[in-house]
Amino acid sequence: MDEKDLILTRGLGENPRISYRELADLSDLSINSVHKRVQYLVDVGNITGFYAHLGPSVERFVVASALGKTSSNDLEATIAEAGKDEHSSQIVVATNDFIYPQWHLRDMSELDDFMAFAREVTLIESPQVVFKVRTPPTGFDMVKLSGLDYRIIASLMNDARKPEKMVAEELGVSPKTVHRHLERMQKEGSILLETSFRSNSTPDIFSFFHMTIKKNVDRREASVHLRDTYKPQMLDVQVIESEPYLFISNVWTQTMMELKDVRTRVEKDECIESLSVNVFYDYHRFETWRHDLVRKRAVEAARRP
Repeated sequence: MDEKDLILTRGLGENPRISYRELADLSDLSINSVHKRVQYLVDVGNITGFYAHLGPSVERFVVASALGKTSSNDLEATIAEAGKDEHSSQIVVATNDFIYPQWHLRDMSELDDFMAFAREVTLIESPQVVFKVRTPPTGFDMVKLSGLDYRIIASLMNDARKPEKMVAEELGVSPKTVHRHLERMQKEGSILLETSFRSNSTPDIFSFFHMTIKKNVDRREASVHLRDTYKPQMLDVQVIESEPYLFISNVWTQTMMELKDVRTRVEKDECIESLSVNVFYDYHRFETWRHDLVRKRAVEAARRP
């Protein structure tokens, strides 16, 4: 991967249905070059899929992630068992026996269940947790979807870039109807589109930086400072709710020497108290209760006269 590929993956991450022309404008590449690069990222497994989900304006949910060192003696079996839970959406595996399980909660009342899951199933002795409540766009709360809406989401569930014409043929409606419904659902937040990446399929190195910031530093300012100072390598900065001075960042480098350089610079940053690094090397994605909900409602809609 190079910086152009990173721009393309970011564009697809923000909107899996973004056009090749729009990606060309973002990356300053030709449409043909964009098409070839995206296809290559798919072929080598860096992009593992484009997905559609039910959005928070219809069904609220909370994304909760844990992190910590696992004591599992059979990691593959542990991950397989964890994936059976209807809440499990993904598990990231990194060096130093660190794993990062993620759940989709129906509401915050399930957070204690997630903590117990992290300790008892993924065998993280002292899990640290970050969570984000997904909320609908302003003005769109408790939207009611039609049967056709659910069928469109189900059609795009495992191929969010599927052309509107193909969706229309599947559902027996016109492409204009599909376009109108999709446009409305994206605007109101009743459909969520996602691009899934598997970074360990490329020679590039993706790492998690665990950064403890100094207690006299403003967290919001530090977050912005770190992201702006160390881009494009530092892709994001997340605050851990249970540890207010701990930040987790996903860092992209092309070589181990570059990783060493970034680590050295971040360690010397005036807002950093301490830093540890775990290199990402495996990723597992699972379907959750949210997938089952869409399928159930789409089937019910298809049965109606």
